[in-house]
Amino acid sequence: MNKQKVLKILNDLKPYWDLAEWLIALIEAGFMDKDTYQNMLFMIASAIKKMPEWEDKEKLKKEFEEIKNSEIKK
Repeated sequence: MNKQKVLKILNDLKPYWDLAEWLIALIEAGFMDKDTYQNMLFMIASAIKKMPEWEDKEKLKKEFEEIKNSEIKK
């Protein structure tokens, strides 16, 4: 898991998604196994899709794709 990139995306999502703060707390507390991480990535993708069409959305989509691509290579 690329913890720093995921935390950055979640911090950027805070104004648009109430659950972002809870997921940040979960990661920082160390309660993140592989299944939870995969589910969280799915939830982040959904939250990004629901964002209004702004520049922030495109930036987050690109950052999220980088995370997904790095996970596939592992």
